[in-house]
Amino acid sequence: MILISEQIKKAVADEEIVIEPFNEGNLKPASYSFTLGSKFKKLKKVEFLDSKINEQEFEEFELSKDGYLLQPGEFIICQTSETIKLGKNITCFL
Repeated sequence: MILISEQIKKAVADEEIVIEPFNEGNLKPASYSFTLGSKFKKLKKVEFLDSKINEQEFEEFELSKDGYLLQPGEFIICQTSETIKLGKNITCFL
C-alpha cells in the first residue's frame, strides 16, 4: 500500500517514520522529496559498474554552488541531507 501525504504526516507524528530534519514543504500527495547532500562519489572508470568487483574506484567531490551536470554514462552516488528511520511495517523507495 502506498501512503498518501496525510498518512505520511501521521506516521511522522507517531514516530513510525522519523525524517530528520522533516520539512512539511517536501511532502507530496503520496511521497516525500528528500534533498541532496553536498558530498558525491563518481565512478572513475565510466565503462560500467561491475558488481563482481569488490572495490570500485570512486572520486569524491562536493557540490559547488553552480551545481553539477551529470554526463551520459556517468554513475554518481550521493547522500540525502535527511536521515530516515522506518518502523517495522514500513518500507520506502529512494
